Amino acid sequence: MTDKYFIGALSGTSMDAIDIAAACFSSARPQLLACASYPIPPDLIAQLRRLQSQPCRISELVRLDYQCGKLFADSLNDFMACEKLSTETIAAIGLHGQTILHEAEASPPLTLQIGNPSWVAHHTGIAVVADFRHADIAAGGQGAPLAPALHALAFGKTGEPRLVVNIGGIANVTALDGTQVLAGFDTGPGNCLMDAWSRLHRKQALDRDGQWAAAHKPDANLLDTLLKDSFFQKAPPKSTCTNYFSLNWLEAYLTKNHSLNLGAVAATLAELTALSIANTLKDYPNNGRLLVCGGGVHNTHLMQRLKQHTQLDVISTTEVGLDADWVEAILMAWLAKQRLENRSSTLPATSGARAATVLGALYQTRCKD
Repeated sequence: MTDKYFIGALSGTSMDAIDIAAACFSSARPQLLACASYPIPPDLIAQLRRLQSQPCRISELVRLDYQCGKLFADSLNDFMACEKLSTETIAAIGLHGQTILHEAEASPPLTLQIGNPSWVAHHTGIAVVADFRHADIAAGGQGAPLAPALHALAFGKTGEPRLVVNIGGIANVTALDGTQVLAGFDTGPGNCLMDAWSRLHRKQALDRDGQWAAAHKPDANLLDTLLKDSFFQKAPPKSTCTNYFSLNWLEAYLTKNHSLNLGAVAATLAELTALSIANTLKDYPNNGRLLVCGGGVHNTHLMQRLKQHTQLDVISTTEVGLDADWVEAILMAWLAKQRLENRSSTLPATSGARAATVLGALYQTRCKD
């Protein structure tokens, strides 16, 4: 199985692009072979965000599932053509799709990712593994985060404690003792609130390099109020999504702070992300460094605030051998490999499940002879 390549594909909680990576797992560490990002049409992004925040007809959900599936299939076919990858060289595609909803502590637990894996399998000619969260939830887990086991494989070092944080729309951390995972959980907002505030008030997709936030001072009272939110008080295991940490969530805390200028709020949101990460790391051993992957690694101001609050050397995972922009796409490729080999990819200690489970549903392109 490992002599073939695996492809991972997802559009993250930031909805900034479809990320696709081809990876090989025949060595001790995952090897990135090729990668590319594909834009998501602005009108589709708007529809997906509306789907997250407003009630919708079931027909709209199904239509968006199809649209996302077609976009994934078209992007994957273009990627394979550009990289000269034949269907015979790819064992499977790990398709996370687009998360629409994740409320693991609701009753019953709710999670939904769309992207029509049947369409993707048929139109790429490659087996697809999708739906990576429901098996863990069925076993009593959170279904998230999915990354800790891969973080251990990619970044663990025997005899050395390490801390890894992924900053996408939502941020999650993994604490490692050698190659063993001590803890792994969502810490709260990553880029989602900063990006949403920038879109709303500056018509820009993000605060590039954190320049807007860096030019202002955070409001101490607002920051203290935000950090008292119940999610930050919960002990792991825990997970969340951007439909919780949304502008509606923020507005509820801003009602008593209408006099704040927009830049002060931007600075406060950057500080919230940095502090909510840093506060969770105090109980875990470290080697003096914090390894960061995900889009947040490019936010210079945020990385500086993490350094200030953790008193650690904050570095990109690129510096230790795995490109920070592609760790999550590689994760999806690895999850597909684990599913094809009928191996567990969950850690009950991080998700809270009663037992480790094999994640993902397999969508075959054709019947076996």
